[in-house]
Amino acid sequence: MKILILLSFLITTGCQISDQEKAKKLITQAINEHLQNKESYIPISFDTLVIADMPFEKTYKYYFQKENIENAKQRILHLEPNLKLYEQYGLQDEELYKELIDQKKNATDRLNTEISRLEISRKDHEFLEGFMMNHKFSFFNLNKGRKDTICCLFFFDPSLKHLYATATLDEDNLYTFRFTPTTTHAK
Repeated sequence: MKILILLSFLITTGCQISDQEKAKKLITQAINEHLQNKESYIPISFDTLVIADMPFEKTYKYYFQKENIENAKQRILHLEPNLKLYEQYGLQDEELYKELIDQKKNATDRLNTEISRLEISRKDHEFLEGFMMNHKFSFFNLNKGRKDTICCLFFFDPSLKHLYATATLDEDNLYTFRFTPTTTHAK
């Protein structure tokens, strides 16, 4: 009887798909659904499935938004000396002074908007909970007319039933995220 119970346990656990295999299956399914030239897809390697802990500060969106914030700050800093000169010496051209005030107000509004966008993006980034797996593969890129090899991070929900984002690393070691337009579900 013990042997029968042990044998049924081994068969049951042996038939279950591991989390690693579930992730690989979802990745392959997503590539087959979204890659233009899917018949040229050649898998090279799948890394180990890990808990998603991508820092927001490594994303292209963070870098881009921080750059916009710095540009707005620089614009304000550039305008302030001219405004001080007008205020200090009471220069005659009121239209130019009003234009400088409007430019500073616009730059300040833009700065506040960009800071707000950054905070919203930071909150949205909390959505990246679950698992991630890096996958290296090659394919024939129809747009460039050549064979390309890329590494791509795939993000999964905690249940490993949905693939909800991919991220590719650029030359500055920043990740550009693409949230799947229609979330790929495990079949």
